[in-house]
Amino acid sequence: MKAISNKEHQLLLSTIKRMEKMDNCKELFPVLDREYQSLVTHFQQYRLLLTDLSVCITEYERIRHRLKVEVLGPAMRKARKRNIVSGR
Repeated sequence: MKAISNKEHQLLLSTIKRMEKMDNCKELFPVLDREYQSLVTHFQQYRLLLTDLSVCITEYERIRHRLKVEVLGPAMRKARKRNIVSGR
């Protein structure tokens, strides 16, 4: 899976808009308009999903860090002091 390039997206949209202004492409207008709207909608959804993913990753990292520092780290140190767990 690869990211959607904002630059390529904007270039494609501007190309569609230019095509719509050409007299020899009038028959393509319904298709271009429909596809343009679809691209815009999907790109907006993609951006929202990226934002949601970013929030999810941040929360995961916060939980992981807290677990390592506040729970697992102290428990491992305590176990090592009691010679229950070896150094690794």
